[in-house]
Amino acid sequence: MRTDPRIEKTLLLWHQYAGELGVDPSDFQHDLLWQKNEKWRSHVVLKMDGPEHAYVIKKKFSGQSIKDGLKAQENAREAIKNHPVASVPKVHFVNDEDQFCIMDFFDGRPITSVLEEPSNKDQYLRLMGEFCHALHSGTALHGERTFQPKFMMNYIKRVIARLEAGEWSVAEKSMFLRCANKIPNIAEKYEDQRTHSAQLHGDLNVRNLLFEENKVAAFDFKPLDFKPVGYDISRLLVDFTELYVTPSDLQSGRIVPEQVNNSFFESYTFRNPNDPSISFLPFTRLLEDWLQIPTIPAERSVRQEFRLENILQIAEVGFEI
Repeated sequence: MRTDPRIEKTLLLWHQYAGELGVDPSDFQHDLLWQKNEKWRSHVVLKMDGPEHAYVIKKKFSGQSIKDGLKAQENAREAIKNHPVASVPKVHFVNDEDQFCIMDFFDGRPITSVLEEPSNKDQYLRLMGEFCHALHSGTALHGERTFQPKFMMNYIKRVIARLEAGEWSVAEKSMFLRCANKIPNIAEKYEDQRTHSAQLHGDLNVRNLLFEENKVAAFDFKPLDFKPVGYDISRLLVDFTELYVTPSDLQSGRIVPEQVNNSFFESYTFRNPNDPSISFLPFTRLLEDWLQIPTIPAERSVRQEFRLENILQIAEVGFEI
């Protein structure tokens, strides 16, 4: 079987730069952890297993510069480095020209592995809450500020205009528009309320967390950004709801079910669930995820078909249509 040439290029860079860590690159064995090869994003992530230490190496072939996300990752690691449960892998080496980096390996399991039994949900939601609490409380900007739902409301209005003009397309367009047209009325409920901003992970979906017993680590940060904490929380909890919540768990007028919120907020105490950013943004997050599903059924993966089916169920109950 022919080896992925991207892996070969990544290993060449490992042999070129491993000396910066004071290790012999030939002492390490590699294992593919993750790869993506899409039109706008291509990268390879390998585990390098050595006699005394393991590293993760990442090589980007297209997409956003590697250094911006790693700067955010290091800022987050410094903020929570003494936390007993939550962590962020240390970055040891970055070469922006080669779009290559070396960081510590966290020996954890992905969400697909740890949630083999439904009874595990509450445990891992609490760990997700631990991570978000550590990150947000450790990087919070000084003082509360007024939440402004108009930014996401105006974005959804632009989406509606493009869909109605035929410039964009979306699966189940009629239903999407019925939901999207409710956003201005929902947004009104959260105007002139107070929220708190902190460093965001930026892409906090469940696949960007790893779990090991009672510990959790996050990786794949977006460039350094500070916004209301609900942006991270809505990204995470809506993603979890789309993938792991059954229709019987859904409640009218809610995107994230109460039992999911309850487990998460047992350990996330920096803000409460009534924070306007936490309450409002799940509605727009669900619509954003919906837009990412290919319109043509033949172009959807099995995973995308599954997600769309769940999104439609959540939307029907959550938007009360």
